[in-house]
Amino acid sequence: MTLRRAAGNSRLVLMPAALAVLLLGGCTSNFLVGGGGSPSTDAPPPSPSATETATPTPTSPPQQTSAECNNLLINRAGTYALGDCTTVTIEGSNIDVSFGSIENLVIRGNGARLSGEHLGDVQLSGQGDEIDVVTLGTLHIRGDQNLVNAEQTIHSVIIDGNTNTVTAGDGIDQKADNGIGNQFS
Repeated sequence: MTLRRAAGNSRLVLMPAALAVLLLGGCTSNFLVGGGGSPSTDAPPPSPSATETATPTPTSPPQQTSAECNNLLINRAGTYALGDCTTVTIEGSNIDVSFGSIENLVIRGNGARLSGEHLGDVQLSGQGDEIDVVTLGTLHIRGDQNLVNAEQTIHSVIIDGNTNTVTAGDGIDQKADNGIGNQFS
């Protein structure tokens, strides 16, 4: 009689376990392995549809026209190719820009490198920036250790920073040096 009672008790113990296996058998492996997270929060974001436009990355932007870079702000490290622009502001570090012409340029970042044909008015308050152009109108430097090179004449240069170097192939019409260790040639 003790044997029979023990066997009867094991059936009672196994019955709930078997029932649990049958009930949980429909669960997905993501639920069991992934800690029970819902599929809507664990799924990757949907890919863009054919009607959405892709956002260009800083390392491969499209060529831009003056209409597209009026009041343009560049504040991410990378390499940018611009056409003819009216106003461009650079804020950030390690930004490389090639361009056709920029009428108003403001640089507040450090380590920017710019090369192009023409710059109109330049306000440079960054550190360690480099500018290489063919023509340059007016230049106001408030930063330190910047290098500016123009192949032709620079109309006006004001420097309120230190250890900057400004070179103009055909000379500088007007210059004011309010800093220490600046060089003109």
